[in-house]
Amino acid sequence: MNYKEKIKIFIVEDDTFFNKMIENHLKTINKSGGFQDYFFSTNSYSTGEECLKNLSKNPDIIILDYYLDSENKSAQNGFRTLQQIKKKNKNVIVIILSSQQEMVMTVELLKAGAYDYVMKDDSCFFRIGALVQKILNEKQLRRKKQNNILVKVAAMVLLLILLTALIV
Repeated sequence: MNYKEKIKIFIVEDDTFFNKMIENHLKTINKSGGFQDYFFSTNSYSTGEECLKNLSKNPDIIILDYYLDSENKSAQNGFRTLQQIKKKNKNVIVIILSSQQEMVMTVELLKAGAYDYVMKDDSCFFRIGALVQKILNEKQLRRKKQNNILVKVAAMVLLLILLTALIV
């Protein structure tokens, strides 16, 4: 049996139908073997406030809608939520979703720490899947580099021990 690493994904979207579509798309890709070394655990929230209350669950990826206040007018928007997420955990990866094409807003979100920005259009599910794959590939690459460094350090320590034994 192969070990599969658990990837926690938060979906923060106030449109319940769209939220479920994202979750189902990720689960479908995961079940079809699209992410062989991983299995996804998803949590869905309709407001940024709910997401922030659950950050202690340490998500790996957050898919965050920009207009979280479209259904609940008192809810904070995705930009404010992104800022608070990054203040609490700068390492969590946040993908922003929006139906807006404003370049200025996109740039501001990226400056605030968003990993990427996805337009809610016909290709958004494909884009989300591709971004998750890219994130997981980057994670594997970082792990390989860390393992290579550990192997080199272990070899140097062993060499020092051998040299010390020869000198004594």
